[in-house]
Amino acid sequence: MAKNIGLLEESIVQTLSVALQLPVSLYEGERCILSLPTQLGCAARLLGKPGPLESLKPSHSQLHTPQFLESLYGEKFLYVEFEAGRALLLGAFLSEALESKDVYHLIRSLRLSTGDYQPLLRYYRSLPVMDEARFFYLGQLLDMLFTRTRVVPFPSVASPHALEEQ
Repeated sequence: MAKNIGLLEESIVQTLSVALQLPVSLYEGERCILSLPTQLGCAARLLGKPGPLESLKPSHSQLHTPQFLESLYGEKFLYVEFEAGRALLLGAFLSEALESKDVYHLIRSLRLSTGDYQPLLRYYRSLPVMDEARFFYLGQLLDMLFTRTRVVPFPSVASPHALEEQ
């Protein structure tokens, strides 16, 4: 366990990571102090650029509420500051699986090297895919757990398309 991490924080990161089957990182300011898995993968790092939080730039005007973020490379993340200077970053994940042609298009549009195609394709195929309703409710869960601000009424669970209908 790292010096600045309490047992509760370590337990929160571990529980979220296992329960949600997503990478979870704990940040103190801009510095990652705990990550599960320990070597957090992201497209930016794969391409030799700074890690996810450095490239995502969460809004400082929305601090104590979950933020739905997307990287330049199409990865999705959830970010929530739960106390002064401490934040959780969940992800990377995708909202839909990327096909080979999508990765090729991304490489062309960002003017990346064609040598990055295979590593990026393997990386995107390894990411979990989360539909928008699950993404939304995960944000609600983080809000209820860490910010204790408000509760949004849930649509009827009887209808699988209730979120879309609203």
